[in-house]
Amino acid sequence: MTQLEEFHKALQEKRQPVCVNCNKPLDTITQYLMEWLSWTWDEKSKRYIKGEGSGDAEKPIHEGCGQDNWDLIDGSSDAIKLGLTY
Repeated sequence: MTQLEEFHKALQEKRQPVCVNCNKPLDTITQYLMEWLSWTWDEKSKRYIKGEGSGDAEKPIHEGCGQDNWDLIDGSSDAIKLGLTY
């Protein structure tokens, strides 16, 4: 079973998902993010305007077993319905 399938099953069964690697509950998922932000001076408003952020991210990790898997925060899956959003 994939992690995405497990998210779907957990949602249907109204329960906490488990990690498909270690079969333990997904209590904590961690992801390291590096983001660059820029502020540009706007002459008209006489203030800085914050631009869109851009950056990079490492794979999210299940803290219980250290398994990294992009599916843990997949934006097109049931992960969003379970609250795993940015």
